[in-house]
Amino acid sequence: MMKRHKSAPRISNLAIAGISALTGCIALFIAFSALSLGLWIDGMIGQRGPATICLLVVSVPFSLFIMIRIALGLISKLGHKHDQPTHEVVQTVEDEVPIAVPLEHKEE
Repeated sequence: MMKRHKSAPRISNLAIAGISALTGCIALFIAFSALSLGLWIDGMIGQRGPATICLLVVSVPFSLFIMIRIALGLISKLGHKHDQPTHEVVQTVEDEVPIAVPLEHKEE
């Protein structure tokens, strides 16, 4: 059984907050892109609104799909990262304080 440091839950929580912020920014980018593209298309065809509304309606499920794919992908990578030990105990001092050295990164 691997012991986790006290800071591991904090790091994990910060990573999840960062993932949430990233997916939110991507959703905003998709929505503003759909709005801009819709306004441009409406201006080109000389109408007011139909292309903008269509693109905004289509952008909602698209942005939800992209947000979920990104979030699940990053969370799965985050989970695999914490399963692997990052340090190896090589020696113990008299007062039982382990000395740890970083493990070499092995490419799979």
